[in-house]
Amino acid sequence: MRLIWAEAAIADLVHLRTYIAEHNPQAANEMAARLLDIAELLIVHPQAGLPTAKLGLRRLIVPQSVYSLIYRIVDEDIEIIEVFDGRRYKPRTNLAD
Repeated sequence: MRLIWAEAAIADLVHLRTYIAEHNPQAANEMAARLLDIAELLIVHPQAGLPTAKLGLRRLIVPQSVYSLIYRIVDEDIEIIEVFDGRRYKPRTNLAD
């Protein structure tokens, strides 16, 4: 399997890293690395995320954080479509059917 990051998900990752770095650069680097590592785990365990009401979309909650990865499995690819900050009201991606 291949891991693909949608442009919007890359922008989410850059934004959250920049925001955290304003307060704690080391924590920003650690969280970005953690998110990338968690995403890589999906290559081995693509079903690790919870299914959503929207067919084909899954949500992997990053342990001990406010972040989730919204992704889908397409053929042999895993596409990360959003890095969601759980402090927001709802994800940008529609997870409802």
